[in-house]
Amino acid sequence: AEAVVAKLDLPEFDSINFENPKVQRHYAGVQALALLEDFDDGSYDEHTVDATLPDVEGMKKRAGDDISALAAAVGFDAEAP
Repeated sequence: AEAVVAKLDLPEFDSINFENPKVQRHYAGVQALALLEDFDDGSYDEHTVDATLPDVEGMKKRAGDDISALAAAVGFDAEAP
């Protein structure tokens, strides 16, 4: 577990640098409601990039073997969705 945490640690990471599109859509709706404006709720779709989601491929590259070893040690299928 220590190896996984060490390899996936991002000391320069700050969540404030990433906007959550679902939260932004919520704020837009609240603003529209407060200003008595129409709100188009279709601003978020499957093509919207959500930078708050984890980079699974990047994590596998950095610590894939250690993640698999940890999963096996605790009896978890690391390949299951």
